[in-house]
Amino acid sequence: MAKKAMVVDDEPEVRETIRRYLEKHGVEAVTAADCEECLEHLKAGFTGVIFMDLIMPKKDGWDVVREIASQGYEKKAVIVLLTASVDPAPEKSKDLIQYVADYIPKPSSLKEVVKAAKKYLGIKDS
Repeated sequence: MAKKAMVVDDEPEVRETIRRYLEKHGVEAVTAADCEECLEHLKAGFTGVIFMDLIMPKKDGWDVVREIASQGYEKKAVIVLLTASVDPAPEKSKDLIQYVADYIPKPSSLKEVVKAAKKYLGIKDS
């Protein structure tokens, strides 16, 4: 399966805006509304970069990172957190920092997201 981007966010408008912007800039993307959808994509063979909102209902971004790591999916996905949090890695999550490649502050610049996607997917700007 080709490498692509996944946008994990509980807000449909945010997911779709980022997905459309990525695809406009040559990055194939899928979306997930929560932890379960993210894991379904990974089980189905997703490889690439995951842009994940940290603050979500039910399970937050750190819970999703924990699930990804516990199932060994971190070997096929680069995790980039999208966060408005001042302290993106609270004490309860210190053991998970090793699985996160990058943080992009929210509200995030779409250009920053595309730049990170291309960096982690190895896509050269034309």
